[in-house]
Parts: sequence; C-alpha cells; structure tokens
Amino acid sequence: MPVLPISADPRGWSRPARNTRAHALYTDGSWRTCHILGWLGSGRRWFVHIRWPDGQADWRRFDPRYLHPA
Repeated sequence: MPVLPISADPRGWSRPARNTRAHALYTDGSWRTCHILGWLGSGRRWFVHIRWPDGQADWRRFDPRYLHPA
C-alpha cells in the first residue's frame, strides 16, 4: 500500500506531468515505479494523479518524502 495519503477528487488548477515516471514509497518500505498522469494545485497544496503498478489510478496529496522522480 502506498504511503502517500489518498485524496478525494481535488479542485484547483491542473498541470500536465513533465516527467511521467516516479518512485513511490510503500508501507512495506519498498520503492515502486508508478506513472504520473498530472498535477493539481489547490492553494498551497499539490495533488498528484498517479497510475499504480497494478493499473489503478487515483489522486494523492503530494509529499516529497514519499514520491520522487524515477
């Protein structure tokens, strides 16, 4: 399970992803490659739309401790 907190469908301004591959930290301590579909800013918070290795996609609140470019 990814460490990044899941978010309901966020509202704000969107931005396409420049680098579409990233590594996300999972609760078992492993880093796994995922694909970034886009970014969304809302005030001072950023959200990231991610496609996970299992093919599912969702929005997560961005935290640089748990997600970095591949």
